[in-house]
Amino acid sequence: MLVVGLAIAQTPFGGDDGGFITSNKGFAKCENSVAKSLGKAAACILGCHKKRAKGSLADDTAEDNCEILLPASADCQSKYDTVTGNASKINADCPSCLDSTARANLFDTVEGLIDSNNNKIYCAGTTPWGGDDTGVLPPDKATEKCEDGVGKAAAKAIACIIKCHKGRQSGKFADDTAEDDCEKGASPSSCLGKYNKATGNLSCDPCLDKAGLFAFIESSVDAVNGSVYCGGSPSGAFLD
Repeated sequence: MLVVGLAIAQTPFGGDDGGFITSNKGFAKCENSVAKSLGKAAACILGCHKKRAKGSLADDTAEDNCEILLPASADCQSKYDTVTGNASKINADCPSCLDSTARANLFDTVEGLIDSNNNKIYCAGTTPWGGDDTGVLPPDKATEKCEDGVGKAAAKAIACIIKCHKGRQSGKFADDTAEDDCEKGASPSSCLGKYNKATGNLSCDPCLDKAGLFAFIESSVDAVNGSVYCGGSPSGAFLD
């Protein structure tokens, strides 16, 4: 049997975003679902960090269980896999560049980014977080409350930026300038505006650079975007 591969090359996201916009509805459905699930996974992992800071999770092992090892689909990775794994509803729609292995690797990427940069949120104190996480445990409840508040705002910022990317993919935003406005424009409704409102009254230790954290979040989500919205790239997908 002769199989002919047809590459579907489309429009780059542009600007500081990786990725391509595809006209294939199946690919777009898969990519949007994976992007949304990654945002939920990030919020889940940050939630595990909050529990560790609060003392609800006694040590690094318990926190790792929360992220990737709990039974009965209760951990962050299992929840992600249910929606995006090989047996998920989206599997048949995904481009080859976003196969089940690539989707699983994206969870690992997000977990690694959050764990290795945990010190951007949990920075005040002297007791090391432990394991594969940077950062230190909050020394008191006031510090914990402030850092937890920033962590919550960070999770919402991630979800917001991902939603802006979905808007660019769908055509809601005509170009990169419009999408950037969604992410960090002057409007209070931009992701940055919402983040600033949520964190503006939080007086954390000076080690917590709230503006720098948002910039890091935006650049990280924009960088990962190319691995999610890959179906329209010249080499990202082939139709049999």
